[in-house]
Amino acid sequence: MRLFPFQGVAFCPIAAPFTVQVPGNPSVTEELYQTTGSAGVKSKAIVSWGASADSFADNYQLEYKPATQANWLVRTGIKGFETELIDLAPGFYDFRLKAFNSIGVDSDYTGEVRVNIVGLSAPPSAVSNFSVIASNGYALASWALSPDLDVQINSSIIIRHSSKTSSAVWEDGIILEEFPEGAIQGIVALITGTYMAKAKDSTGNYSTSMTPFVATEG
Repeated sequence: MRLFPFQGVAFCPIAAPFTVQVPGNPSVTEELYQTTGSAGVKSKAIVSWGASADSFADNYQLEYKPATQANWLVRTGIKGFETELIDLAPGFYDFRLKAFNSIGVDSDYTGEVRVNIVGLSAPPSAVSNFSVIASNGYALASWALSPDLDVQINSSIIIRHSSKTSSAVWEDGIILEEFPEGAIQGIVALITGTYMAKAKDSTGNYSTSMTPFVATEG
């Protein structure tokens, strides 16, 4: 029996399973989360990527490492296009990916992506909507709830006061009160000058900038 080739058609029926297309480069975002135990707030890196264009691609392998180290950490057998890395220490990290098909053939690596992981070392947001209103010989200080989870949990709002009514800076002030996590108002002494507020997060980081409120009647 003779087999005749198809005229004018070039194809390789066994090549595709042994060639896997490279997935998209990894993208990394960070997010804080509350633990279910007593560890408080921690951070996680969420790594996502574009799918391989190869119809045979079945799973992905993520590799990552601190930028100062040579050895890669490996997470393999990932189904889908996203995975989470819990509680990475702050610093620069390198990330790369490759795809595997169902018979274990792998693609080339994506390009390496370097990302600065900030984690809980990032300073909290500045206090917003801060005001101090006279009330029966005292003053009612109020502010908006911080959007930062590590300020909402195991943290505080610090209020200082300076006798200056202009150009006051944080270092000028004396601490009037420290309000616990979740508070959005509290009583302070009624004094002429500048009230200043900062958030202190669960790891002791302060807001980079203070929020002032000037009172001219004390």
